[in-house]
Amino acid sequence: MQGQKDIPQELKDGNWYYFAGSTLRYRDGHADVPIVSWDGDELDRDAPRLGDEWDDDVRVLLLEK
Repeated sequence: MQGQKDIPQELKDGNWYYFAGSTLRYRDGHADVPIVSWDGDELDRDAPRLGDEWDDDVRVLLLEK
């Protein structure tokens, strides 16, 4: 995967990181939140529903303006 060297080391700890400031909203009204986790040699991406239960290995990434 090109650009892997650009992925911050902090994201390579095996935890899921939620980007709560980047909510994806669908026409039917439900919202998803983009998440990433390092999976050995690549970034695993997903976008679960905002209302889903969060596990205790979840980290929320707060971005500065």
